[in-house]
Amino acid sequence: MTESAEDRARRSRKVFEKATGAHHKGRLDEAIAGYVKALEIDPAHDNAMAYINLLYRELADISETKEDYEKYTAMANEWSVKSLDTRKKKAEAATAETFQDES
Repeated sequence: MTESAEDRARRSRKVFEKATGAHHKGRLDEAIAGYVKALEIDPAHDNAMAYINLLYRELADISETKEDYEKYTAMANEWSVKSLDTRKKKAEAATAETFQDES
């Protein structure tokens, strides 16, 4: 039996909310793992991508070496681009749907 899109979105949201709780408690590694799991369930979960971006920026800010700072900043930038690209695709799809409905 295959999981419906609604059930998958609901399950992803629960995992995302748990990761956000870990994030707020300062458990950054646990939060990243949770957001990645949310993305495994729903690869278009742009909020999970955006939060991973933020977490890597936090890790860059507390880095003790220039190399770590640069590594985490680059990772954050990658997730930022992924998030923005996904949001753009969703907006384009929604716009196309709206115009199809009007036809």
